[in-house]
Amino acid sequence: MRGFFSLSPNELILLATTISLQIAEVTDADQQNVLGNFFGALSSNLQTIAAQAESLKSASESNSKKGSNSSDDSSDDSSEG
Repeated sequence: MRGFFSLSPNELILLATTISLQIAEVTDADQQNVLGNFFGALSSNLQTIAAQAESLKSASESNSKKGSNSSDDSSDDSSEG
């Protein structure tokens, strides 16, 4: 069985649609609204976490590059003095 994260985009849409339809069959409109809002909040939180993780990773990589460049500069300064 293939893993969830290896599904194609079309397969993910099909899975989401199937699950949505199954949930809709056993819930009323109020429950569907609650679940929809809950999953929307969950989605937003996951996107925020992923965006912040990428931002911190980029900043760390940028600082590492600056650090290696400044160490190169400091070695040039010490050879002049």
